[in-house]
Parts: sequence; C-alpha cells; structure tokens
Amino acid sequence: MATGTESWAPFEARIDEEHILTHEEAVALRQPPASMIIVGSDVEGLEFASLFAELGTQVTVLEALPTLMPGTDSVLLKPL
Repeated sequence: MATGTESWAPFEARIDEEHILTHEEAVALRQPPASMIIVGSDVEGLEFASLFAELGTQVTVLEALPTLMPGTDSVLLKPL
C-alpha cells in the first residue's frame, strides 16, 4: 500500500487495486488482509500500520531512509 496525498507505486509497480493499493482502496476494504506491506513511514503510513495491526493484519513497514518518520525529533520516535 502506498500512502500519501498523491499515491504512487514504487519500483514501477502498477496500482491494480487488488494486490497493490493506495490509501483510498485500503479504507474501503471489507475485511482486513492477513498481511500487508506499507511503503513509507510517514505519519499516514504509520497510522495505517497501527490501524491494520490492531485489526489483526501482519504489517511490515518499508522505509528507504535509516529511521521511521524521517525529519522527526528522535525523542518523539522512541515510542515507535
């Protein structure tokens, strides 16, 4: 699932609304998937990760940079 205001599919993947979703398709799912990969650890990506984890989905968050929520104060990241 690609999150953000303007969704994009990484690695030239095509958003097919079945296996590769944007946040718009994710909120319309009738039931949570068994597992999910979220690309990007911005606020919205981590919100979706938390939501789906609470619903029982096994969530993996991928981030290209060395920390979650790049640019965020390290004190705020400790709980994550």
